[in-house]
Amino acid sequence: SGARHTLYPRSANLCDWPAGIISGSLVKKKRIENRSRSERSYRFESGLSILMYPAGNLFIPAPHGQLECILKEPRSPKARGVALVLHPHPLGGGTMHNKVVFRAASALNDAGLLTLRINFRGVGQSTGTHDEGRGELEDVRAGLDYLTEHYMNEPVTLCGFSFGARVGLEV
Repeated sequence: SGARHTLYPRSANLCDWPAGIISGSLVKKKRIENRSRSERSYRFESGLSILMYPAGNLFIPAPHGQLECILKEPRSPKARGVALVLHPHPLGGGTMHNKVVFRAASALNDAGLLTLRINFRGVGQSTGTHDEGRGELEDVRAGLDYLTEHYMNEPVTLCGFSFGARVGLEV
């Protein structure tokens, strides 16, 4: 079928594994071909699916440390604005790699906007712990501050899915 398979043995040192691989017994990964080149997902024999982080994730400062982000410029030569895209509830598995968040960011990119997707505190490589929506307000502000500081005079769009939309509207 053209899919690539790679076997990874159990390793005590997770640094030996590619990003996103979880240590365990022998696992077989299969690249899911319907992802963009910058994001790849792998499905394991156990049924576990892991989204591989694209190269060049950005970390922006936050009151609790740092937020893991993905900044993507539009294909058009000049951006028509910037957008912060927020994910669903972290305790329900929400991350910046959520399918709806990814597709919303892609649509905004196609419309000519530069997009910044963030992982809220305690998600992925972002520091801190989930704070029931209170601390996540600071995360949204940190994302907006980054965009307004680095892309002055550009209109800002705020986009969120579920929990991300609720928290974004409160800022």
